[in-house]
Order: sequence, then structure tokens, then C-alpha cells
Amino acid sequence: MSPLENLAKNMTRSLRKENNSILEDQTMWVEKQHELLTLVQKKADMEVDIKHRNHDIVVLSGKRRKLDSM
Repeated sequence: MSPLENLAKNMTRSLRKENNSILEDQTMWVEKQHELLTLVQKKADMEVDIKHRNHDIVVLSGKRRKLDSM
């Protein structure tokens, strides 16, 4: 095998490794993006839940004040 053929073979092998590494990184990035979206949705759900609970607290506090004043 000539030096040029060896160089081409080594470069091809190196490119394959780099491509595999890039694919692994892309896969991990997509997984992390999915995880991020899941966490953002959970946070939004929790914020809505907190808003509802705060509303309930205000309503129940008002009812308690009415009962206490009787």
C-alpha cells in the first residue's frame, strides 16, 4: 500500500470516528432538549397549580374570617 493510500485510509477511519462522535453528541443533545422541554412543562404545570392553590387560600381565608366574626 502506498503512503497516499495509507493516508487516505487513515483519514477515512478518522472521519468515521468523528462522524460517530458527532452522531453521539447529536443524540445526547436531542435527549437533553427533550428533558429540558419536559422540565419546562412540569414547571409551567406547577406554576398553574400554585396559582390555583393561592386562589383557594384567599377564598378559604375569607370564609374563615366570616366564620370567625360570627
